This record gives sequence, structure tokens and C-alpha cells, in this order.
Amino acid sequence: MTDGIEIYVRDSGDQTLLNFYIPERLREEFITALRSGSYLGSQVPIALELSTLPKWIVDKEQRTHAERRNESVHVRIPVTAINVQSTE
Repeated sequence: MTDGIEIYVRDSGDQTLLNFYIPERLREEFITALRSGSYLGSQVPIALELSTLPKWIVDKEQRTHAERRNESVHVRIPVTAINVQSTE
């Protein structure tokens, strides 16, 4: 884990989890920023990390290809901002 914020998507069999790992020193600032609607990562690195499973691939041809090869692709995506939108 880094000094930044890491967001992971994990498949645990019967559940798909979205996990946030936030350093303790950033916790309150992060929660406050989410309440206001956005968090800019200019001071702190943010990354979204996941292994894409074949069942999550929307494109049928690509999904079939991944299923045949029994493979998943692991990605780590740098994120520059987190935006929160609420509806009533």
C-alpha cells in the first residue's frame, strides 16, 4: 500500500467488493471532501486497481476471447479526482 488512496475492485466468489484504503491522516479530509461532492488528488496519489474477469467484459467477442484463454487483465488506473453525485 502507498501513502495515497487506493481503491480496489475484488471478486470474492459470491460478492464483488469495492474497497477503499485511505491513510489515517487523510481519513477526515477525504470524508469531508466526499460530502462536498469532490476530492481532488493533486496532493495525494489516487489509484483504482482491479483484475477484470471475463464475466465483466461487456463486448461479447472480447468476453468470449478472454473466456477461451481463461484470463483476466489486471489494471492500475491513476485517478486525478473523485466526484460524488447525489439524487433524491
